[in-house]
Amino acid sequence: MSGFNSSSRAPKTGKGVDKDTPQKKRFFYFFELFFRKFWKLIMLNMLYILYCVPIITIGPATVALFAVLRNFSLEKPVFLSSDFSDEFKRNFKQGFFAGLINAVVGFFIIASVYFYLQMVAVSKIFYVFLFITFALAFILITASFYLFTMISVVDQSLKQMIKNALLIAIVSVKTNILTIIALLFSTLLIVMITCAQYITAYGIMWIIAYYLMIGIALSAFVIVFNSYQYIEKYVIEPYYQKTGEKRPDEPDYSDIDEEDFVIFEDWGSKETSKKSDENDKN
Repeated sequence: MSGFNSSSRAPKTGKGVDKDTPQKKRFFYFFELFFRKFWKLIMLNMLYILYCVPIITIGPATVALFAVLRNFSLEKPVFLSSDFSDEFKRNFKQGFFAGLINAVVGFFIIASVYFYLQMVAVSKIFYVFLFITFALAFILITASFYLFTMISVVDQSLKQMIKNALLIAIVSVKTNILTIIALLFSTLLIVMITCAQYITAYGIMWIIAYYLMIGIALSAFVIVFNSYQYIEKYVIEPYYQKTGEKRPDEPDYSDIDEEDFVIFEDWGSKETSKKSDENDKN
């Protein structure tokens, strides 16, 4: 898509699952990954909270969280603590400013919604502005999904990545809606389980405990699992098509001799030839 900025340098990709491997249905594949990575998600959740203790580090910590979860979704080998720390330090600057922009945008969205909710009592026309605010909020929130995933993947300026994130959020509305529904459903499910009839302090404690234990990492995993495919489609793949460079996640057979690259060999003809040689000797 011409509106997207391809990376000026090679995207930061690596070897994962072979793209020629038969693909499973994404819905079932997600749950397969979830159950296999369950305990690591718990550890990752705790690691993320630890790195967020100074509030100003929430942005870089989120980038690191999304980077590790991307590797989970691609089934790459992950060294949890060291990989998280490396991504946190490597993308600190862009992650910090992305987090700051997110906070400012979030503040204005909340303020706008509050203002228009008050004004609808004065005039019904403000329902239009409220609807527009919710629509913009949806685009901006889902754009942040792609932005935090993209920071650790491509070498672009933050401005370019914000533009790409907004464009992807617009062209992938259907998937974004499903992602939001999944996030809301998981939250609603926890509320229904912990607060069966009415909200209590005990129920709120269980909800908080859920997010402190695994809820944050699980929600981010849903986001990354659904979002990365569009970054691959609209940002990474066009870069390699444009430059002609070889992807680092594709096998390189250029230095293998043709004779060494035989997969199937005609052993039957060899055996026939061997028997002929023995008959000649007799």
